[in-house]
Amino acid sequence: AMIVEIRGGRQLTRRLLGLGLRPGSAVVVLHHRGSGVVLARGETRLALGGGVADKIWVRRSDHAC
Repeated sequence: AMIVEIRGGRQLTRRLLGLGLRPGSAVVVLHHRGSGVVLARGETRLALGGGVADKIWVRRSDHAC
């Protein structure tokens, strides 16, 4: 999947940028339980709660990243 938009405030956007998540970034959803998700970006794994995950808009891709 590719991150299309981050629909959060300035603080959340800065925090996600610091973790390497920005529009145009390719990510893989490893787990999706309840409202939270675990994403992979390269060798990095990130667990995001539902509130944060809801603010990250992604576009599905047909191939693995």
